[in-house]
Amino acid sequence: MAKAFILAGEPSGDKLAAALMRASHSRFTSWVGIGGPLMQAEGLNSHPDFEQLQIIGFMQALMRYNSLKQLMNELVEAACNERPEVIFTVDSKAFSIRFAKKMRAKMQEQGWQAPIIHMVAPTVWAYGKGRARAFEAAFDGLLCLFPMEPAYFKAERCPAIFIGHPAAYDMPEAFGKKDADKMTLCVLPGSRRSEINAHLPDFLYAIKKIDHVRDFDVVIPTLPELEKQVARKCRLTGIKARIVTGRDAFQKTVQEAHIMVAASGTATLETALAGIPGVVAYRLNSFVAAIMKMRFQLKDPVLPNIILNDDVYPFLFQQQLSPTSVSTMLGAILVNYPHNQGQLVLKSRALRDALTTSHDDFEDAIKAALQQLSILP
Repeated sequence: MAKAFILAGEPSGDKLAAALMRASHSRFTSWVGIGGPLMQAEGLNSHPDFEQLQIIGFMQALMRYNSLKQLMNELVEAACNERPEVIFTVDSKAFSIRFAKKMRAKMQEQGWQAPIIHMVAPTVWAYGKGRARAFEAAFDGLLCLFPMEPAYFKAERCPAIFIGHPAAYDMPEAFGKKDADKMTLCVLPGSRRSEINAHLPDFLYAIKKIDHVRDFDVVIPTLPELEKQVARKCRLTGIKARIVTGRDAFQKTVQEAHIMVAASGTATLETALAGIPGVVAYRLNSFVAAIMKMRFQLKDPVLPNIILNDDVYPFLFQQQLSPTSVSTMLGAILVNYPHNQGQLVLKSRALRDALTTSHDDFEDAIKAALQQLSILP
Protein backbone atom coordinates (compact mmCIF):
# COMPACT_ATOMS: atom_id res chain seq x y z
CA MET A 1 0.00 0.00 0.00
CA ALA A 2 1.72 3.19 -1.24
CA LYS A 3 1.61 5.94 1.38
CA ALA A 4 1.92 9.72 0.95
CA PHE A 5 2.17 12.54 3.49
CA ILE A 6 0.40 15.80 2.64
CA LEU A 7 0.23 19.16 4.40
CA ALA A 8 -2.10 22.04 3.55
CA GLY A 9 -3.50 25.05 5.39
CA GLU A 10 -6.47 27.32 4.70
CA PRO A 11 -9.53 26.57 2.54
CA SER A 12 -7.74 27.40 -0.73
CA GLY A 13 -4.93 24.97 0.09
CA ASP A 14 -7.48 22.33 1.07
CA LYS A 15 -9.10 22.59 -2.38
CA LEU A 16 -5.80 22.44 -4.26
CA ALA A 17 -4.51 19.54 -2.18
CA ALA A 18 -7.73 17.58 -2.72
CA ALA A 19 -7.19 17.91 -6.49
CA LEU A 20 -3.60 16.73 -6.08
CA MET A 21 -4.83 13.70 -4.12
CA ARG A 22 -7.36 12.81 -6.82
CA ALA A 23 -4.67 13.09 -9.48
CA SER A 24 -2.43 10.72 -7.47
CA HIS A 25 -4.91 8.05 -6.35
CA SER A 26 -3.62 5.67 -9.03
CA ARG A 27 -0.47 5.24 -6.95
CA PHE A 28 -1.15 6.40 -3.39
CA THR A 29 -3.89 4.67 -1.46
CA SER A 30 -2.99 5.90 2.02
CA TRP A 31 -2.78 9.58 2.95
CA VAL A 32 -1.64 11.05 6.27
CA GLY A 33 -0.85 14.62 7.30
CA ILE A 34 -2.94 17.71 7.92
CA GLY A 35 -5.73 19.20 5.86
CA GLY A 36 -9.33 20.30 5.70
CA PRO A 37 -12.67 18.68 4.87
CA LEU A 38 -12.08 18.32 1.13
CA MET A 39 -8.82 16.46 1.70
CA GLN A 40 -10.43 14.32 4.36
CA ALA A 41 -13.19 13.43 1.88
CA GLU A 42 -10.44 12.10 -0.41
CA GLY A 43 -9.18 9.79 2.36
CA LEU A 44 -6.77 11.91 4.39
CA ASN A 45 -6.17 10.83 7.98
CA SER A 46 -5.62 14.36 9.27
CA HIS A 47 -3.99 15.94 12.29
CA PRO A 48 -6.85 17.80 14.07
CA ASP A 49 -5.29 21.29 14.12
CA PHE A 50 -5.87 22.33 10.48
CA GLU A 51 -7.17 25.77 11.49
CA GLN A 52 -3.86 26.64 13.18
CA LEU A 53 -2.35 27.14 9.72
CA GLN A 54 -4.95 29.74 8.74
CA ILE A 55 -2.77 32.75 9.49
CA ILE A 56 -1.94 35.90 7.59
CA GLY A 57 1.11 38.10 7.87
CA PHE A 58 4.23 38.31 9.97
CA MET A 59 2.56 39.60 13.12
CA GLN A 60 0.05 36.76 13.41
CA ALA A 61 2.81 34.21 12.77
CA LEU A 62 4.97 35.84 15.46
CA MET A 63 2.13 35.89 18.00
CA ARG A 64 1.49 32.18 17.43
CA TYR A 65 5.12 31.14 17.18
CA ASN A 66 5.06 28.61 20.03
CA SER A 67 1.87 26.85 18.92
CA LEU A 68 3.06 26.68 15.30
CA LYS A 69 6.43 25.32 16.41
CA GLN A 70 4.69 22.60 18.43
CA LEU A 71 2.44 21.75 15.48
CA MET A 72 5.45 21.49 13.17
CA ASN A 73 7.25 19.16 15.55
CA GLU A 74 4.17 16.95 15.77
CA LEU A 75 3.84 16.79 11.99
CA VAL A 76 7.52 15.98 11.48
CA GLU A 77 7.27 13.21 14.06
CA ALA A 78 4.12 11.85 12.40
CA ALA A 79 5.79 11.82 8.99
CA CYS A 80 8.86 10.05 10.38
CA ASN A 81 6.67 7.41 12.01
CA GLU A 82 4.80 6.79 8.74
CA ARG A 83 7.84 6.82 6.40
CA PRO A 84 5.83 7.88 3.30
CA GLU A 85 7.09 7.44 -0.25
CA VAL A 86 6.56 11.14 -0.99
CA ILE A 87 5.82 14.29 1.01
CA PHE A 88 3.57 17.00 -0.44
CA THR A 89 3.17 20.51 0.97
CA VAL A 90 0.50 22.81 -0.46
CA ASP A 91 0.55 26.61 -0.11
CA SER A 92 1.11 27.85 3.53
CA LYS A 93 4.53 28.77 2.17
CA ALA A 94 6.28 30.08 5.28
CA PHE A 95 5.20 27.05 7.32
CA SER A 96 5.83 24.61 4.46
CA ILE A 97 9.41 25.67 3.84
CA ARG A 98 10.32 25.40 7.53
CA PHE A 99 8.61 22.02 7.71
CA ALA A 100 10.51 20.83 4.61
CA LYS A 101 13.87 21.90 6.03
CA LYS A 102 13.20 20.19 9.35
CA MET A 103 11.89 17.13 7.55
CA ARG A 104 15.07 16.86 5.47
CA ALA A 105 17.25 17.07 8.56
CA LYS A 106 15.20 14.35 10.31
CA MET A 107 15.29 12.03 7.30
CA GLN A 108 19.05 12.40 7.04
CA GLU A 109 19.41 11.76 10.77
CA GLN A 110 17.25 8.61 10.57
CA GLY A 111 18.73 7.29 7.33
CA TRP A 112 15.74 7.39 4.95
CA GLN A 113 14.64 9.65 2.11
CA ALA A 114 11.44 10.77 0.41
CA PRO A 115 11.05 13.51 -2.20
CA ILE A 116 9.35 16.69 -0.98
CA ILE A 117 7.11 18.37 -3.56
CA HIS A 118 5.51 21.77 -3.02
CA MET A 119 2.41 23.09 -4.75
CA VAL A 120 1.97 26.90 -5.14
CA ALA A 121 5.26 28.69 -5.69
CA PRO A 122 6.32 31.70 -3.60
CA THR A 123 5.56 35.11 -5.06
CA VAL A 124 9.06 35.56 -6.48
CA TRP A 125 7.64 37.75 -9.27
CA ALA A 126 6.58 40.26 -6.62
CA TYR A 127 9.35 40.07 -4.01
CA GLY A 128 12.43 39.06 -6.03
CA LYS A 129 14.53 35.92 -6.48
CA GLY A 130 15.70 35.53 -2.87
CA ARG A 131 12.83 33.24 -1.93
CA ALA A 132 13.44 31.13 -5.03
CA ARG A 133 16.87 30.07 -3.74
CA ALA A 134 15.38 29.05 -0.39
CA PHE A 135 12.68 26.96 -2.08
CA GLU A 136 15.25 25.30 -4.36
CA ALA A 137 17.15 24.14 -1.28
CA ALA A 138 14.06 22.87 0.52
CA PHE A 139 12.08 21.06 -2.20
CA ASP A 140 12.61 18.48 -4.92
CA GLY A 141 9.95 19.92 -7.21
CA LEU A 142 7.44 22.76 -7.49
CA LEU A 143 3.99 22.78 -9.05
CA CYS A 144 3.31 26.35 -10.22
CA LEU A 145 -0.12 27.89 -10.79
CA PHE A 146 1.08 30.91 -12.78
CA PRO A 147 2.96 30.90 -16.09
CA MET A 148 5.69 33.40 -15.11
CA GLU A 149 6.89 31.35 -12.12
CA PRO A 150 9.01 28.43 -13.47
CA ALA A 151 11.60 30.78 -15.01
CA TYR A 152 12.60 31.98 -11.52
CA PHE A 153 13.82 28.51 -10.45
CA LYS A 154 16.88 26.58 -11.64
CA ALA A 155 15.68 23.26 -13.04
CA GLU A 156 18.82 21.40 -11.98
CA ARG A 157 18.19 22.35 -8.35
CA CYS A 158 14.39 22.15 -8.20
CA PRO A 159 12.28 21.51 -11.32
CA ALA A 160 9.35 23.94 -11.42
CA ILE A 161 6.43 22.98 -13.65
CA PHE A 162 3.50 25.17 -14.68
CA ILE A 163 0.22 23.29 -14.18
CA GLY A 164 -2.23 26.19 -14.60
CA HIS A 165 -4.88 27.44 -12.21
CA PRO A 166 -7.97 25.36 -11.41
CA ALA A 167 -10.31 28.33 -11.80
CA ALA A 168 -9.27 28.76 -15.43
CA TYR A 169 -10.02 25.11 -16.21
CA ASP A 170 -13.33 25.06 -14.33
CA MET A 171 -14.90 28.44 -15.10
CA PRO A 172 -17.38 28.47 -18.02
CA GLU A 173 -16.51 30.97 -20.72
CA ALA A 174 -17.66 34.48 -19.82
CA PHE A 175 -20.45 36.09 -21.80
CA GLY A 176 -21.97 39.54 -21.40
CA LYS A 177 -24.72 39.78 -18.79
CA LYS A 178 -27.81 41.87 -19.49
CA ASP A 179 -27.91 45.33 -17.95
CA ALA A 180 -30.80 44.33 -15.70
CA ASP A 181 -32.94 46.74 -13.68
CA LYS A 182 -31.86 44.92 -10.53
CA MET A 183 -28.19 43.98 -10.66
CA THR A 184 -26.43 41.40 -8.52
CA LEU A 185 -23.52 42.92 -6.60
CA CYS A 186 -21.09 40.30 -5.32
CA VAL A 187 -19.20 41.27 -2.14
CA LEU A 188 -15.99 39.31 -1.41
CA PRO A 189 -14.32 40.59 1.78
CA GLY A 190 -11.91 37.64 2.16
CA SER A 191 -11.96 34.21 3.75
CA ARG A 192 -10.32 35.09 7.07
CA ARG A 193 -11.94 36.75 10.08
CA SER A 194 -9.30 39.48 10.06
CA GLU A 195 -10.05 40.23 6.39
CA ILE A 196 -13.77 40.50 7.03
CA ASN A 197 -13.15 42.97 9.85
CA ALA A 198 -10.76 44.99 7.67
CA HIS A 199 -12.85 45.18 4.49
CA LEU A 200 -16.54 44.38 4.89
CA PRO A 201 -17.70 47.53 6.75
CA ASP A 202 -16.18 49.82 4.10
CA PHE A 203 -17.61 47.70 1.29
CA LEU A 204 -21.10 47.77 2.81
CA TYR A 205 -21.08 51.52 3.56
CA ALA A 206 -19.96 52.08 -0.05
CA ILE A 207 -23.01 50.17 -1.25
CA LYS A 208 -25.24 52.40 0.91
CA LYS A 209 -23.80 55.41 -0.92
CA ILE A 210 -24.85 54.11 -4.34
CA ASP A 211 -27.99 52.08 -3.58
CA HIS A 212 -30.12 55.10 -4.56
CA VAL A 213 -28.62 54.87 -8.08
CA ARG A 214 -29.36 51.21 -8.71
CA ASP A 215 -31.43 48.56 -6.97
CA PHE A 216 -28.88 45.90 -6.06
CA ASP A 217 -29.27 42.32 -4.96
CA VAL A 218 -26.26 42.20 -2.62
CA VAL A 219 -24.82 38.69 -2.29
CA ILE A 220 -21.96 37.68 0.03
CA PRO A 221 -20.62 34.14 -0.37
CA THR A 222 -18.65 33.01 2.67
CA LEU A 223 -17.59 30.02 4.70
CA PRO A 224 -20.13 28.48 7.11
CA GLU A 225 -17.99 29.33 10.13
CA LEU A 226 -17.88 33.00 9.08
CA GLU A 227 -21.60 33.44 8.36
CA LYS A 228 -22.48 34.93 11.77
CA GLN A 229 -19.62 37.43 11.59
CA VAL A 230 -20.71 38.55 8.11
CA ALA A 231 -24.37 38.80 9.18
CA ARG A 232 -23.39 40.95 12.16
CA LYS A 233 -21.52 43.40 9.91
CA CYS A 234 -24.55 43.61 7.62
CA ARG A 235 -26.86 44.39 10.55
CA LEU A 236 -24.53 47.10 11.85
CA THR A 237 -24.42 48.84 8.47
CA GLY A 238 -28.10 48.34 7.68
CA ILE A 239 -27.44 46.48 4.43
CA LYS A 240 -29.84 43.70 3.49
CA ALA A 241 -27.57 41.12 1.92
CA ARG A 242 -28.10 37.53 0.88
CA ILE A 243 -25.38 35.56 2.66
CA VAL A 244 -24.71 32.21 0.98
CA THR A 245 -22.53 29.34 2.16
CA GLY A 246 -21.72 25.87 0.99
CA ARG A 247 -19.34 24.20 -1.41
CA ASP A 248 -20.67 25.83 -4.59
CA ALA A 249 -21.84 29.15 -3.13
CA PHE A 250 -18.95 31.19 -4.47
CA GLN A 251 -19.09 29.74 -8.00
CA LYS A 252 -22.87 30.21 -8.24
CA THR A 253 -22.61 33.79 -7.03
CA VAL A 254 -19.86 34.61 -9.53
CA GLN A 255 -21.94 33.20 -12.37
CA GLU A 256 -24.91 35.45 -11.56
CA ALA A 257 -23.03 38.61 -10.54
CA HIS A 258 -23.02 41.79 -12.65
CA ILE A 259 -20.52 43.77 -10.58
CA MET A 260 -18.29 43.08 -7.58
CA VAL A 261 -16.14 44.54 -4.83
CA ALA A 262 -13.44 42.26 -3.45
CA ALA A 263 -10.44 41.95 -1.19
CA SER A 264 -7.32 41.24 -3.23
CA GLY A 265 -6.71 37.50 -3.51
CA THR A 266 -7.43 34.44 -5.61
CA ALA A 267 -11.11 35.37 -5.79
CA THR A 268 -10.23 38.21 -8.17
CA LEU A 269 -8.97 35.63 -10.68
CA GLU A 270 -12.35 33.94 -10.70
CA THR A 271 -14.30 37.19 -11.03
CA ALA A 272 -12.03 38.25 -13.90
CA LEU A 273 -12.45 34.86 -15.59
CA ALA A 274 -16.21 35.31 -15.29
CA GLY A 275 -16.00 38.77 -16.89
CA ILE A 276 -17.27 40.72 -13.85
CA PRO A 277 -16.16 44.36 -13.58
CA GLY A 278 -15.50 45.74 -10.13
CA VAL A 279 -13.15 47.18 -7.54
CA VAL A 280 -10.37 45.45 -5.57
CA ALA A 281 -8.98 46.64 -2.24
CA TYR A 282 -6.88 45.48 0.69
CA ARG A 283 -6.02 46.70 4.17
CA LEU A 284 -3.29 45.25 6.39
CA ASN A 285 -1.85 45.89 9.82
CA SER A 286 0.11 49.15 9.36
CA PHE A 287 3.44 47.56 10.34
CA VAL A 288 3.00 44.66 7.89
CA ALA A 289 1.85 47.08 5.18
CA ALA A 290 4.99 49.20 5.61
CA ILE A 291 7.21 46.14 5.20
CA MET A 292 5.22 45.00 2.18
CA LYS A 293 5.52 48.38 0.46
CA MET A 294 9.30 48.33 0.94
CA ARG A 295 9.68 44.84 -0.54
CA PHE A 296 6.90 44.64 -3.13
CA GLN A 297 8.26 45.19 -6.65
CA LEU A 298 5.02 45.54 -8.65
CA LYS A 299 2.42 48.29 -8.99
CA ASP A 300 -0.26 46.31 -7.17
CA PRO A 301 -0.93 42.73 -5.95
CA VAL A 302 -4.08 42.13 -8.04
CA LEU A 303 -3.48 38.82 -9.80
CA PRO A 304 -5.38 39.48 -13.07
CA ASN A 305 -3.49 42.79 -13.41
CA ILE A 306 -0.15 41.02 -12.91
CA ILE A 307 -0.81 38.06 -15.22
CA LEU A 308 -2.13 40.16 -18.12
CA ASN A 309 0.09 43.19 -17.39
CA ASP A 310 -3.05 45.27 -17.69
CA ASP A 311 -5.35 47.34 -15.46
CA VAL A 312 -8.09 44.72 -15.23
CA TYR A 313 -9.25 46.04 -11.85
CA PRO A 314 -8.59 49.33 -10.00
CA PHE A 315 -6.92 48.78 -6.62
CA LEU A 316 -7.26 50.59 -3.29
CA PHE A 317 -4.66 49.97 -0.57
CA GLN A 318 -4.63 50.96 3.11
CA GLN A 319 -5.80 54.58 3.56
CA GLN A 320 -7.05 54.70 -0.04
CA LEU A 321 -9.78 52.24 0.98
CA SER A 322 -12.89 54.05 2.20
CA PRO A 323 -16.63 53.92 1.53
CA THR A 324 -16.28 57.05 -0.61
CA SER A 325 -13.44 55.71 -2.78
CA VAL A 326 -15.17 52.37 -3.34
CA SER A 327 -18.55 53.96 -4.14
CA THR A 328 -16.91 56.41 -6.56
CA MET A 329 -15.22 53.59 -8.47
CA LEU A 330 -18.33 51.42 -8.52
CA GLY A 331 -20.32 54.42 -9.75
CA ALA A 332 -17.84 55.00 -12.59
CA ILE A 333 -18.30 51.38 -13.72
CA LEU A 334 -22.09 51.72 -13.63
CA VAL A 335 -22.12 54.90 -15.76
CA ASN A 336 -21.17 52.87 -18.84
CA TYR A 337 -21.77 49.35 -17.62
CA PRO A 338 -22.27 47.52 -20.98
CA HIS A 339 -18.91 48.79 -22.29
CA ASN A 340 -17.05 48.03 -19.04
CA GLN A 341 -18.54 44.57 -18.79
CA GLY A 342 -17.71 43.84 -22.43
CA GLN A 343 -14.08 44.80 -21.82
CA LEU A 344 -13.90 42.38 -18.89
CA VAL A 345 -15.26 39.55 -21.07
CA LEU A 346 -12.44 40.12 -23.58
CA LYS A 347 -9.86 40.15 -20.80
CA SER A 348 -11.36 37.01 -19.27
CA ARG A 349 -10.59 35.09 -22.46
CA ALA A 350 -6.96 36.26 -22.46
CA LEU A 351 -6.67 35.31 -18.79
CA ARG A 352 -8.07 31.83 -19.43
CA ASP A 353 -5.50 31.23 -22.18
CA ALA A 354 -2.69 32.36 -19.87
CA LEU A 355 -3.77 30.13 -16.97
CA THR A 356 -4.32 26.78 -18.68
CA THR A 357 -2.03 24.19 -20.28
CA SER A 358 -2.60 21.75 -23.13
CA HIS A 359 -4.29 19.32 -20.73
CA ASP A 360 -8.07 18.99 -20.55
CA ASP A 361 -8.39 19.71 -16.84
CA PHE A 362 -6.44 20.67 -13.73
CA GLU A 363 -6.04 17.14 -12.40
CA ASP A 364 -4.63 15.91 -15.72
CA ALA A 365 -2.11 18.76 -15.60
CA ILE A 366 -1.09 17.77 -12.04
CA LYS A 367 -0.76 14.12 -13.07
CA ALA A 368 1.48 15.01 -16.03
CA ALA A 369 3.69 17.18 -13.80
CA LEU A 370 4.06 14.43 -11.19
CA GLN A 371 5.00 12.00 -13.95
CA GLN A 372 7.64 14.47 -15.11
CA LEU A 373 8.98 14.55 -11.55
CA SER A 374 8.95 10.71 -11.43
CA ILE A 375 6.42 10.69 -8.57
CA LEU A 376 3.79 8.92 -10.68
CA PRO A 377 4.48 6.21 -13.27
